[in-house]
Amino acid sequence: MIVLEPILSKVFFVIMDFFNEFNRYLEKISIPLSKEQQKLFYEFYQFLTKKNLEINFTRLHDLDDIIKKHFIDSIIIKKILEEQNIPIPNQLMDLGTGGGFPGIPLAILSPESHFILVESRKNRVDYLKELINILNLRNVEVIHKTLTYKDNLNCNGVITRAFERIKETAIRTTNSLEKDGLLIFLKGPNCEEELREMNSKFFSLLLDYDYTLPEIKKTHEKDKRKLIVFKKNISKETLLEPVNRYYFKLREYINIKSINSDQNIFFKKIKKLEESKEIKKQNLALVAGDKIIRDYIKHYPENIVAIVFNKQTDEKDLKNFYLTTKEKNPDIEYNFISSELIQQLELNQYKPPYLMVKIPPLLPIEELDINQPFLILPLQDPSNLGACVRSAYAFGIKNIVLLKESCNPYLLKSIKSSAGSVFYCNFFDLKSEDRIHFLEKIKIPIFILDTTGKDITTLKKIPQNFGLILGEEGKGIPQDLENLNFEKITIPMKTPIDSLNVSVACGITLFYLTNLP
Repeated sequence: MIVLEPILSKVFFVIMDFFNEFNRYLEKISIPLSKEQQKLFYEFYQFLTKKNLEINFTRLHDLDDIIKKHFIDSIIIKKILEEQNIPIPNQLMDLGTGGGFPGIPLAILSPESHFILVESRKNRVDYLKELINILNLRNVEVIHKTLTYKDNLNCNGVITRAFERIKETAIRTTNSLEKDGLLIFLKGPNCEEELREMNSKFFSLLLDYDYTLPEIKKTHEKDKRKLIVFKKNISKETLLEPVNRYYFKLREYINIKSINSDQNIFFKKIKKLEESKEIKKQNLALVAGDKIIRDYIKHYPENIVAIVFNKQTDEKDLKNFYLTTKEKNPDIEYNFISSELIQQLELNQYKPPYLMVKIPPLLPIEELDINQPFLILPLQDPSNLGACVRSAYAFGIKNIVLLKESCNPYLLKSIKSSAGSVFYCNFFDLKSEDRIHFLEKIKIPIFILDTTGKDITTLKKIPQNFGLILGEEGKGIPQDLENLNFEKITIPMKTPIDSLNVSVACGITLFYLTNLP
């Protein structure tokens, strides 16, 4: 009992803190909740904070922030709508619900309505299904889908919070929202441009309401919000054809930013990503080349930050890239850049569009799996580095150890010469002060490719796990590594040429080593 007392005491105060703070906010907005409803919100809070450690779907961690900016910001919507004589739709879709906002709080408050939570990310879908089960909410279903304008989920209301531009949501829900259905948007205070984009023939503005979230703690900034409600004027069938026809005039429908000056912040960001240190600092890279881009979109759409088009991009190409990416990642930023500015970039060697993508940091060497073969590279030339990575990946080697001397594998030239294989490999950082100690302590064969080494064709067998060290052209193996007691191997040649290009030598060596018994 002595051990349990402080734990029980802590749990008790956590519960009391939640209910005290929650009720202070409820008093501020004059919304009484039953004890059962308050209990559901506490269980929601518990599960949300627990799962957020795993999934990280909200940046809010403080109790006050979660109650105010998630729970109260959702609850207050019902009150505002009722005061404006706009009832909660009885079949309401929460599009891009994320952590369940505002759908789950509204479902707790409105058991007579049915809520459809639409979410494209599987880990969030799994979380939502578990949450609904814990709260025993019978009026909520979760649909794992990236909704498009062709989908038909049949609802008479759609609500979204900070999901995408108003016009895009109107188009996306065209075939799901019934005539006279409501589009409800939880927005920041500055969305006048989005309101002007809406076609009054198809949608009528019912409500444009400014409000501020209540405070129980003094802060310097007010949490200003805007609640927007549109009513759909015509049937799905009537609206679908004009949307089909006009949807692909994307310059009218999506927010594509124009870059016309070399002083533009985004242009400067692109320019900086031509340097290794900036790639490492920002964990971002540029991708060019038609096939590499299409493969990347197929495998890693969630990592795309922005797509850059030339202003002369054909409407058909623009449409294809938009449809392919927007459905998989609604957060992508789209940009037009002038031909004159492209000429100032390394990108000018490649035809647009280009991608800006998130990349992982180099892994610590302690995470290297020495039960798998790996490559050790000191290569400064990005084209050689990329070509070696391409050969390694072709022969089933995905672990690449980079020495201090090496360039960044996510430089544009590295990506291009690797044919995109850098995105499918693991890169490890072997720091100068650690490398001798690390290489000497691992008990597996490590080969050094060197012109003074043993004829590779005389090797009869090697274990499945091995390391291969390559040297930089013109410089050879770093001196400290050359002095290690590792077996040196060479590729026999029929003419007295000094050496092969390092990427060619890498391919030949790996072909031989991976095909030995």
